Amino acid sequence: MKNLPREARGAFTILVTFFMGLAGLSFNVIGGPIFDAFGPAAPFTLISVFDMAFFAFAILLGITGHLTTTEKDSVRKQGRIHKPSTLDGATEETGQEAR
Repeated sequence: MKNLPREARGAFTILVTFFMGLAGLSFNVIGGPIFDAFGPAAPFTLISVFDMAFFAFAILLGITGHLTTTEKDSVRKQGRIHKPSTLDGATEETGQEAR
């Protein structure tokens, strides 16, 4: 969470808390009848199947490159213009000294 911009942390925390509550509620609503019908291990088996599917989806996103960003992409998305400079003060694009 510390990597998020300060102004987005609160909204992200509320969003995560909301979906955790929604998941807990749905587990209780779905898990009860599954427990009664198939036995005490069935709800946990269902959760493990969902976890494996989520893991496979995350691996697929990682392999296809959808989970990576470059510094240039993150700066562009934030709307800031950034010209990288070298140690001697020259910009990489022009080779001239930055002023």
